[in-house]
Amino acid sequence: MSKALAGSIFFGFLRLTATGWFIGYALLFCSLAHSELQFDGTRVVYRQNRKDVSITLQNISPDKPTLFQAWIGEYDSDASPEDSTAPFLLSPPIARLNALGRQTLRITFTGEQQATERETLYSLNILELPAAAKAQSEALIRVAVLTRLKLLFRPTGLKGTPENAMRQLKCKVKRTGDQPMLACHNASGFYLSFFGFQAGNASVKGPESPSGMINPQSHTSFPLNDVDKFPSELTAVTFRFIDDIGATVSVELALSSD
Repeated sequence: MSKALAGSIFFGFLRLTATGWFIGYALLFCSLAHSELQFDGTRVVYRQNRKDVSITLQNISPDKPTLFQAWIGEYDSDASPEDSTAPFLLSPPIARLNALGRQTLRITFTGEQQATERETLYSLNILELPAAAKAQSEALIRVAVLTRLKLLFRPTGLKGTPENAMRQLKCKVKRTGDQPMLACHNASGFYLSFFGFQAGNASVKGPESPSGMINPQSHTSFPLNDVDKFPSELTAVTFRFIDDIGATVSVELALSSD
């Protein structure tokens, strides 16, 4: 995360809380920080015909309160809450959760024109600042944890379903130099996210490749690493797709030829 975003979020917290609440604390971003917030989903799907959608947050700490700030932005953008142009209202944008407390975030689409033949992807950003442990020193450190969830805006007229799009994905192996690639064409209007995939044949699968995403109406290629561990003939690929509720859907696809 950029220093500019870190600073912007920090001062955003200062503006949205009582004066001086964070004085004497350092705000750090750390990938190893432990989050006390638990969500009731891994993504949010906003169907255009809905008045609003919601997601529930819970503070799983049995004894510590936590404070969070939430905003919606362009997907994977470092824009601050003040700079976001995403067409959504979110309530509440900031809240304090007591130990084991729960809070529902309500998301409302503001009606701006969106693509009609494909989904549009945004990020639901949730910045958590846990309570500091009591200590004698005045220089206490609090670690902020930023979680980003995918928010998919699904237009009313979009044809098909995500499940059908998963099964209609077209893939083939392309070799460019020494690096074979799995090239896939997603003709649908849906984003296809997956935990990983394995290329192989009817009986033998190669090593699993990492997670990723295939954009709607696009061609995407993924490297096939550790090629010495693959069977000699590749005729199929199995994806572990992620559906609307975050569950895994295993789909085997026959590889097409050039």
